[in-house]
Amino acid sequence: MSVATEPVRLDFDDYVRYTETHPDSAFELLDGAIFKLAPEGDAHLRTRSAIDWLLNRTLDLARYAPWTQASFPAPGWFDGPRPDNFVSHGPGIVDGVICARPQATDIALVIEVSSSTRRKDEARAKLYARLEIPEYWLVDLERASVVVHHSPRHAESVGYHYATVNPFGRNADITATVVDGLTFAANFLLQLAAQS
Repeated sequence: MSVATEPVRLDFDDYVRYTETHPDSAFELLDGAIFKLAPEGDAHLRTRSAIDWLLNRTLDLARYAPWTQASFPAPGWFDGPRPDNFVSHGPGIVDGVICARPQATDIALVIEVSSSTRRKDEARAKLYARLEIPEYWLVDLERASVVVHHSPRHAESVGYHYATVNPFGRNADITATVVDGLTFAANFLLQLAAQS
């Protein structure tokens, strides 16, 4: 019996064929694997919305733009990743004109909220590292922690990854390394952790 050493990676055409045979469910192709999308739960929705609220009130909007559940073009994607929240360099609106959708190279920080999707959100770390997103936060409502990844790298032995991965508990203040002036209290982000 032979043992496979590499997982089979699906491409976009495989994904389309799969979704056509499962029309009653929503799926996402992530790094060659198909994931079924669960309906957004109350704790996830409220946490994502609170992050958006905080980003809009904290960021210097002349230098950064906050986004929620928006996709951005990225190499190898048909539609692009669609994080819960992210921050791009540059303003979102200039002189009353809405700016263009950001590209992967414009993204400074991605924030994902995980209430029942930890495996998928952990897999996203490799994707975001491959896209050279400087910083990725995983707000883990199941484990009541915020895991901060920064400094994307590639090594033959482990592939794409973040060189620094730090988990923070409820009592920590978390400061972005690439977005000036952005600090969140983990306790604010994890208010709904017990309800997820």
